Amino acid sequence: MDPNTTLAEIRELLAEIADVTAEAEDLDTGMKAADLFELADDHRVAVADKFAELDTWISNGGGLPDAWKKA
Repeated sequence: MDPNTTLAEIRELLAEIADVTAEAEDLDTGMKAADLFELADDHRVAVADKFAELDTWISNGGGLPDAWKKA
């Protein structure tokens, strides 16, 4: 597992969740809004899964992502 890639994917998913949720909230109702909220939920599950992978990696002695290391 590459912790740098996993962290980048988590950050990308979080940004997509924010964008999709904002778009769905602007629509307020309707099928497209519901689809967007469902997509955001799917992304939340993916974030949780990737976080669990990263936690297992670090807990088992793997290194931190570079962005989490002190300079």
